Amino acid sequence: MNFFCTENNLDKDELMIRISLNKDFKKNDYGEAIFYKDNGEILAAVYPKMGRMVVWNASVPFIFKPPAMSYVQAQFDVLVRITTSKEKAEQAIAETKVHFFQWDSIK
Repeated sequence: MNFFCTENNLDKDELMIRISLNKDFKKNDYGEAIFYKDNGEILAAVYPKMGRMVVWNASVPFIFKPPAMSYVQAQFDVLVRITTSKEKAEQAIAETKVHFFQWDSIK
């Protein structure tokens, strides 16, 4: 299976955090996070709920299902990746500066 939202550079020393921000999500609105075992079997599914914070090891394969077609609002989440690796943190800071502050080089 190649549809997991994982990256090759994620290690066991990293965590992912998802915070759901929609207050009116219902179970049939979908939008859940699905976590998989290495063999492709579903390990768990977590439905979004306002304020719900899910924390998992970044090495666990996962995918976020889109909301149902009948859910006319946007789905809002905060997704954070944290690491204990100083090198990865410094690399992420450098990449963020390039992506978010490119306009400085245009002046």
